[in-house]
Amino acid sequence: MTAVGGLLAALGALAVPAVSALAADSPLGQSLEDAGIAVTGGFVGQFAANPSGGIRQGVDFAGQISGGADLDMDRLAAVPGATLHLLATDRFGRDLSQDAIGNSIDVQEVYGGGMTARLSEVAWEQTLFSGRVDIIGGRVSGVPDNAASSPLGCSFQTNATCPEPKFLARDSGIANPPVATWGGRVKVWATDEIYVQSGAYDVDPSQGLHRQNGTDWSLAKSTGAFVPYEVGYATGPASAALPGHYKIGGYYDSSRYDDPARDSNGSYSVLSGNPYATRAGRSAVYGWVDQTVWRGGGDKGVTLFAAALAATSGQVTQTFGLESGALWTGPFAGRDDDAVGFVVSDQHLGSGAIANIRLLRAKAGGTGTPSPDETIFEVNYKVALSPAWFVMPNLQYIVNPDMLNTPSAPANIPNAFVVGVKIGADFAKLFGL
Repeated sequence: MTAVGGLLAALGALAVPAVSALAADSPLGQSLEDAGIAVTGGFVGQFAANPSGGIRQGVDFAGQISGGADLDMDRLAAVPGATLHLLATDRFGRDLSQDAIGNSIDVQEVYGGGMTARLSEVAWEQTLFSGRVDIIGGRVSGVPDNAASSPLGCSFQTNATCPEPKFLARDSGIANPPVATWGGRVKVWATDEIYVQSGAYDVDPSQGLHRQNGTDWSLAKSTGAFVPYEVGYATGPASAALPGHYKIGGYYDSSRYDDPARDSNGSYSVLSGNPYATRAGRSAVYGWVDQTVWRGGGDKGVTLFAAALAATSGQVTQTFGLESGALWTGPFAGRDDDAVGFVVSDQHLGSGAIANIRLLRAKAGGTGTPSPDETIFEVNYKVALSPAWFVMPNLQYIVNPDMLNTPSAPANIPNAFVVGVKIGADFAKLFGL
């Protein structure tokens, strides 16, 4: 689909509030629910422009349409505790970070992961022992409910936080949505509040290419395995007075990757002219916390969150990452589903990555060394136009844009100010499914 098609889809979403209201009591939706079929999917469109900073000024649009279903296999096939997850996606458009700013963390989080239509999930989930054990496996999209991920991270337009801090995607073989890979995880609730979980996922970088459509299920291009682990404490369900989540975990990634600076002889690749050395094996640890600190009626409330991640082995591009933020739902009377969001994310590049950029810059005739820290700020306001769809104006500010996509630039990239608009629609709610 073209950017024009994405714009039309966005305008179509903005034209159907009456359809959404009529669909709330859809007989078809009730019939599907009775049969054990829960329709999933929706539309997300993201406009972004940088009136100042970056390499040049520009305006871009990126979007995603998705559709699928969660099938209750107890109702459909008499298999208690089983759910079959199916999802297809189509991503389209352009990325302002690549086209105008020059940094590697997209200011539109729906860009990437293969800009094409693809089969994103075919996975079986099984609960056992009254829900104490939850197992999921198959062709999964990203790493489900693991590796420092949280829905809070996707309350923004920046790709620094969704569905987990970008440290993981940069320094591991993790497959981020909508890219699917073979894998699975086991989650065990030791008590009603404490759980442990771990999994294993195939690493296949070719699955994220634009030409892939998610139907190549072979392991021929596998480069290793991503193995995350996590221990978590949940203070209570979403209905609790002040729910929160506390997680510590880490991962080991056995897959092959390029050294950020050196060749196989230990020399800088830029100086020797030899290819970057192929390495294998990386690991990291992380901590995550989100806590609701105030709650009004319904879903109104203020939730604070923070994360810290650090590499523990391997020749990595980024040695640590930090993020923190807040989400205030229902900030004004009569606007219970609106939300104000703020996040700040710091990405710290390792000495090898910085040395590589410095050498490439010198080779191109430039001078100086870039800052190792790229800091990204975002503030937004989500306007809930109905339970099914929203519009979210947002402002981003990128301090010290990283040079990973433009390492031969002769000077540091100026700090970038970005104006964005995110549009979203939930198809199930929109059409009463």
